[in-house]
Amino acid sequence: MNLKFSKNRRRKLLTAKKHKSGSWCMFVPIDKSCGVKLYGSKRLRDASMLGQQHAAKAGLGPQVGSKVFIRAKTTRLFLQGKELPDNRKNIIQLYGYVTEIVDTKRIRYGNEYRDLVESLGKIGFQTFDIIPFNVGRLKRGNLVCLDFDPVYTPNNRLKNGLSYAQAQKNY
Repeated sequence: MNLKFSKNRRRKLLTAKKHKSGSWCMFVPIDKSCGVKLYGSKRLRDASMLGQQHAAKAGLGPQVGSKVFIRAKTTRLFLQGKELPDNRKNIIQLYGYVTEIVDTKRIRYGNEYRDLVESLGKIGFQTFDIIPFNVGRLKRGNLVCLDFDPVYTPNNRLKNGLSYAQAQKNY
């Protein structure tokens, strides 16, 4: 799968009208196969990307592509009229990465969901935030996690005994 950030995909990203925002990032679909996760800091992007790459290697997360950077002037224009991630109200520049599209419709608790959560726990993820809203299905059919906030991932600070609030301050 081609997950490179081409000039054409950059143009589509900067003119996109649709997006979703969560606590840490903004997701913008740019074509049928991929979208871009955008963060307010390089450190947050890199930590989230590392967690998603770890999950993807185990078949538990979407594939990860190229890194993305949007300069301050372009960021101001891009963000006009868009809802920002909850924790990122003063974004100056955007850092992101290309990721595979995941279908988030009709995800329910069940054996497949429980197996995913258990498998993520076995490879080091904090699983208390892996709810159906943070799970989706790849075009290949398998169920995967799509929320890789750094406080939940194996490279996080929770592993070192910090609370969620303390770990959140690091980003």
